[in-house]
Amino acid sequence: MTVKTMSLQKQLIVAIASLIAGSVFVFGMRYWNAQVERDDCEVVTVQLESIEKVRGSSSSDLRSVNLKCTNGSSYYIKGVCVSRSLLSALGSLPEGTQLTLTLHPNSEGNVLELSANGILLLDFDTAVSMLSKNSTAFSYIGLFMYLCSAILLIDIVQRKRKQREED
Repeated sequence: MTVKTMSLQKQLIVAIASLIAGSVFVFGMRYWNAQVERDDCEVVTVQLESIEKVRGSSSSDLRSVNLKCTNGSSYYIKGVCVSRSLLSALGSLPEGTQLTLTLHPNSEGNVLELSANGILLLDFDTAVSMLSKNSTAFSYIGLFMYLCSAILLIDIVQRKRKQREED
């Protein structure tokens, strides 16, 4: 189905959906991944129960590493912040290891810094920088969604004008 064969109603629905998705990509990601100061973050100390790697559509696409804790809480490290050395270090942690986590204030459970038994495994400044870069990439996707929506809306207006001229 192309834009020209799509009904005006369907085209309008797609344009609105593109606007909503674009807004999530542009504004949502900038909020959830905003650069923050350490003082704005919550620091928690927990005991590790298990670690789960969450993969995307391919086995090499790591979306996040989930940390389940003995108190029933779950936290996650976004895939863009996970290095091979961090994965290796996390994989060697035994159950019950004490973790100190610094959490992003705008994104519940998002770990920005991680220490295990006093050893720093994920650096705050590095994680904040990586999330900021990732947020920029999502902004470009959002802008593309806005462009698609604008093209659809312009086409709707042109088709409506043409229909009126034919009537």
